Amino acid sequence: MIDRILPWEGCNNVRDLGGLRTSDGRLTRWKTIVRSDTPAKLTAAGWSALYNYGIRTIITLRTHGMQEDELNITPPYSD
Repeated sequence: MIDRILPWEGCNNVRDLGGLRTSDGRLTRWKTIVRSDTPAKLTAAGWSALYNYGIRTIITLRTHGMQEDELNITPPYSD
């Protein structure tokens, strides 16, 4: 089984949302959706862990005011 809590250096409360039951009784897939606080403080090791986990898209659900610190985040990798 995959660990739900992911230790990505510089980012708090990182969790894989796989294995959660949906309203119709099915389960969400592992390694598909991850939630966390802001990735703005990820260290190089944290970015590496995120990339190695398969994350290629970051979507923020924060309000505009909360996003100000995140507008210029550039991951240190590219595909």
